[in-house]
Amino acid sequence: MVLITQYCTICFHPTRMVVPQYQRPTIGQSIDFTTIFIVVSTNTQTPIFYVAIKPPGHLNELSKREQADTQMRDRVRELITKLRIPKLHGISAIGVRLAFYHYDAATQILEPPAIPRDPIRVNDIAPTARWSVDLLSEEGYKQLVQLTTEVKDMARALGV
Repeated sequence: MVLITQYCTICFHPTRMVVPQYQRPTIGQSIDFTTIFIVVSTNTQTPIFYVAIKPPGHLNELSKREQADTQMRDRVRELITKLRIPKLHGISAIGVRLAFYHYDAATQILEPPAIPRDPIRVNDIAPTARWSVDLLSEEGYKQLVQLTTEVKDMARALGV
C-alpha cells in the first residue's frame, strides 16, 4: 500500500490532488477497509485516475476478489459524473498484484469486461489472472510508469 501511495503522490504532485478515501465495511461484515486514491485535477476538479488497495491475502479468496472488482466498477459509476477526459484509468492493487481498468467515455465501455454470475453454479467473476501484473517486477513498474505518463499527457493536452 505504501508503494502505491508514494508513487501516486510523487507522480501526480503538484498539479494534481491525490485524495485518499476509505470505504468502510457494511454493518455485519468483518473489518475490511478499502483504501482508495483518486487523482483529481486541481483546476477543474475532474478525476483523472483512481487506485483501490486491498491486502495481499485477498488475492486467494474468491469473494474478496469479487468485492475488489465490484468496487472498481462502482467507483467508475461514481466518477464519470464529473469526468472531463476521454479515458479514465484505474488500478486495483491486491498487495503488489495489479489489475488495470479503463473506462472509455465515448463508448461507455469499461475494460476488463465484467464476468456475469452464473445463476446456478458458483463461478469466478474476478479471476486471479486479472491481477497479473507484479508491481515489484521490472515489467510491472514499466507498465505503471507508462500508464501514469499516458494519464498525465492526456490531462495536460486537454488542459485538465
